[in-house]
Amino acid sequence: MPDLSTPQAIQAALRRSLDQLGTIPECVLLNYPDYPNIGDHLIGLGTLVYLLHHCQAKVNYLAGLQNFRAEQLQERIGQGTIILQGGGNLGDLWYEHQSFREEIISQYHNRRIIIMPQTIHFQSQARLDHTAQIFNAHPDLTILVRDRHSESLARNHFNQCRIIPAPDMAFWLVDLPWLPWFQLNFQQHSHPLYHCRNDAEMPPLFQPENLSLRKMTVADWLPPVQWLERRMITPDSPWYWRLPGVVRLYRELWQKRLSQTTAWLAYHPWHYWHPYNKLWQALPEPLMVRESWHYCYQGIYQFNRYPCVITNRLHGHILCVLLGIPHVFLPNSYGKNQLWYETWTSQIANVRFVTSPEEVRPALEAIWSCRNY
Repeated sequence: MPDLSTPQAIQAALRRSLDQLGTIPECVLLNYPDYPNIGDHLIGLGTLVYLLHHCQAKVNYLAGLQNFRAEQLQERIGQGTIILQGGGNLGDLWYEHQSFREEIISQYHNRRIIIMPQTIHFQSQARLDHTAQIFNAHPDLTILVRDRHSESLARNHFNQCRIIPAPDMAFWLVDLPWLPWFQLNFQQHSHPLYHCRNDAEMPPLFQPENLSLRKMTVADWLPPVQWLERRMITPDSPWYWRLPGVVRLYRELWQKRLSQTTAWLAYHPWHYWHPYNKLWQALPEPLMVRESWHYCYQGIYQFNRYPCVITNRLHGHILCVLLGIPHVFLPNSYGKNQLWYETWTSQIANVRFVTSPEEVRPALEAIWSCRNY
């Protein structure tokens, strides 16, 4: 068994997988996250750092589902490879993403297409057969897969495609420059964070009340901060908001500074001075990536305020691994989390995967000395 006991070792495995792709001088990146899921933004940032920093690729076009325009793609693609964002939406659970992916693959048989590392899950055999027909008809389609089950499924059904097993693209952010500086003493709590999703992938067995812990904070990814803007002021707003400069003063002095001083002290160097900001300047849609960069910081800040995390999100687990935070990893609704853990991160020392709520407390005791929970 290969050594996968550190984030650096997993990144090295990712590098070996990606090296099989060969050179990528220019490309377009599609299905980039344009929604507030921090995990998908970590994937997107890892992909862009790989393309811009490692491959020295020119990214001619960057688009999510909402801002994609076929005519813009045609204008900008040049001789580029089409790269589709990785993640956990290859299948029939997240239909909008899969439908977009199939449409692109169907329409661009004259282009090399790469699907970055994905978990594959289909509930319907008919939908799987339909997808296989589309994928196998493409003459140059490469699919990177994030776990052994996805690899087996892909080799059996997408047998005309090139299949490469690989870890998640967020691992290209291992040893992110300046990260130790941004891991300042943000810790404000002595109890765990239960980082809990509550969507189609949430297993009912792991509702917070079933964990039987005396004290914990329950939260999903922090929602994006809604900065006050002039356009939000309506005729029904109090009169003082319409005074010149009041909105700006409130936003810049209170919302962004005094109300969250510790976060602000680290956020501004991250947002304006971090060396990766130079990479984003070369992109056709830098504002999309700056939003991802903001989400990345937000996830780091959220997790670093707790000494230990319990999470049922795959990228909650991955972010904990990147930050070195002790954590308990829970299942999702269809086995994605356990398959990933068994394939890549079971050797990480400060994580335990559990399959029942009764195992959470013993798992916490095994990796965390504090007893305030």
